[in-house]
Amino acid sequence: MIKKITLLMGVLLCVNFLVAQNVGVKTNTPQAALDVNGRIKVGDELSIPQAGTIRWNTSSNDFEGYDGSRWITLTNKNGGASGWGNITLTETFVKTSGEAAANDEFGASVCIDGDYAIIGAPGKTIGSATEAGKAYIFIKSGNNWERQMILTASSAAPGDNFGNSVSISGNTAVVGAYKKVTGAGAVYIYVRSGTTWTQQAAINNPAGTLSKDEFGYSVSIHGDYVIIGAPYKDIGVNQDQGMAYVYLRSGTTWTQQAALTASNGAIYDRYANSVSINGDYIIIGAPFLDDGIPHNNMGAVYIYQRTGTVWAQQAQLIASDRVSNEYFGFSVGINGEYAIIGAYEKRVGTITSGKAYIFKRNGTIWTEQAGLVASNPVQGDRFGISVSINSDYAVVGASFKNSSLNTWQGLAYLFIRSGTSWNQQIILNASNGEANSFFGSGVSVSGNTIITGAKGKSANGLSNAGAVYFFQRN
Repeated sequence: MIKKITLLMGVLLCVNFLVAQNVGVKTNTPQAALDVNGRIKVGDELSIPQAGTIRWNTSSNDFEGYDGSRWITLTNKNGGASGWGNITLTETFVKTSGEAAANDEFGASVCIDGDYAIIGAPGKTIGSATEAGKAYIFIKSGNNWERQMILTASSAAPGDNFGNSVSISGNTAVVGAYKKVTGAGAVYIYVRSGTTWTQQAAINNPAGTLSKDEFGYSVSIHGDYVIIGAPYKDIGVNQDQGMAYVYLRSGTTWTQQAALTASNGAIYDRYANSVSINGDYIIIGAPFLDDGIPHNNMGAVYIYQRTGTVWAQQAQLIASDRVSNEYFGFSVGINGEYAIIGAYEKRVGTITSGKAYIFKRNGTIWTEQAGLVASNPVQGDRFGISVSINSDYAVVGASFKNSSLNTWQGLAYLFIRSGTSWNQQIILNASNGEANSFFGSGVSVSGNTIITGAKGKSANGLSNAGAVYFFQRN
């Protein structure tokens, strides 16, 4: 039955009441609980959605809209002006070092903090010093990202691989040179004054120049604290067990505050292969840790909390679905109450494509909250070879992913948290992708920007020169 209702303005609207309780405005065949012809439809979990349908999801307590193929979040928390939402990230800029040469591997490591980004090029030749390495500071200027400074070590030498690891926090940047002195390793710290970055400290391996610890293989900085990984450090008779060092800045001086090892460390664990620091918390990956047959090389990570001047182990984390040779902890990140851990050889079903895990802290207890996998997993993707987390957003690199028939072009994936769920939102790809680019070799997210390295990208015909891609939320 059709009823005509006369409004005060004299406008007639045709409202159709059906047995299914669908209501139509300017349509006699409504397809949703409320169907406004050409404009909007209102549905629920039981309705068959049409493009343009909105609903309240009682499971996730979230407003959602249907774009014709999937439901997307509409709330401010998850998708409005203060979040990423479903607004497609725009690949704003593709950057090279500006002095590209073959085998620079610009983008092998990346880190972003606010309006500043640092990018490592560990294969860069300086004069006659091959693979001495450089790092590059970029600054956001208006809607652009521009190179501000080129960083080099005060004692650059062939084979240092300066820039294999990088990190930035505020006005301070840290760069690892893990091959310095044939594998002893060193780390360099830079501070910004105006537009100039100056070396503030050079930290040599505390074990001396004869060691092969690869001190600086991994680095992370937050405020006045730096953590440095030495994954090939021998502990007693345990070869390559690994160690991490915490340094604290006082004025312009950096002093070692702690040397951390695993409570259950063993030979070949490679503890500190990956490190991340945020506030009073540190996360350290040991991707080759065994827990006995059959879990060889399953991997583990360790969480430390600082009280005063003491860093104490708070938790050891392992994957709930662990098996051998997954390398859980090859990459790590921590931000607030959340940690992300990559296991790039994880089997997803019958496919060794990789996985990443989200853990959440409640008081002093860390609990596995989610397992992240790509929506399009394929054998050998190495999803989880790089990870980054910031607020409710996580980025995972899969640098060996084949894309558009290009072998090892690489992809990266953005996930967003809604309540206790983490859902893939966007697949990041290079606009000029090519084979062997290894896009996703490094990833970092901060605020509205994601940076992704592609260390194998060619530039002007120069193989492995490398490139980085900035993705910006509109």
